[in-house]
Amino acid sequence: MRTLIIKELKNYFYSPIGYILISFFLLCNSLILFFFETNYNFIKSNFIDLNSFFEISPWLLIIIIPSICMRSFSEEISKGTIEILITKPISIPKILLGKYFSVQFLIIICFFLCIPYFFLINNIITSDSIIDLGVLFFSFISLILLSSVFILISICVSLKVKTQFGIFIISFLICFFDYYLINIISELIDNKFLYNFFNKIGIQMHYKNLSVGIINLNDIIYFILNIFLLIIIGIKSIKKTI
Repeated sequence: MRTLIIKELKNYFYSPIGYILISFFLLCNSLILFFFETNYNFIKSNFIDLNSFFEISPWLLIIIIPSICMRSFSEEISKGTIEILITKPISIPKILLGKYFSVQFLIIICFFLCIPYFFLINNIITSDSIIDLGVLFFSFISLILLSSVFILISICVSLKVKTQFGIFIISFLICFFDYYLINIISELIDNKFLYNFFNKIGIQMHYKNLSVGIINLNDIIYFILNIFLLIIIGIKSIKKTI
């Protein structure tokens, strides 16, 4: 699996795609948090609101992750190298996880490069530290969990759809629906039971709870079950592709 992860990472960084997507993530966050006249602007608000970054990032991930994953298996299938990959001494679950971890590593690099934002602006605004490192840690964990679900959704789509453009569009729509539209549906429903039901099956509520430092076992279980289910779907999809 390690060899596969290194191979995938080389593909990302030996071509412009890895650098373009990391730059896109950093540029969008920088413009919104520091330059654009929005409620998310750190300078304008005169204090660090960690929620700003963690509210913006999911929307960027909905674009970035399908862009990365649209090549995960589509090229292997179109070139016929998926059969060669299967014949190597590596199990199907490890093939799937190798693809997953390579994308997740790229996403974590994006997150890691954004950490200096908070400390930089904190020093500019005030000499007293106002950053709760515990909350910051769990906020990044929530982003990693969210990105894990988006990555696995996109990988599963790449095993079912032939064209890269089709993979991007379908992955984008599923992630968008899961994060945003289910939440909108719940807001439009007047029935309390249905409101709670849609809120709980959508990913946004669980992500937002964790991103503000609210550690709830139900939210963690939700992400674990989603990740486990998507891994099972991915493994079965690879077997059907062979």
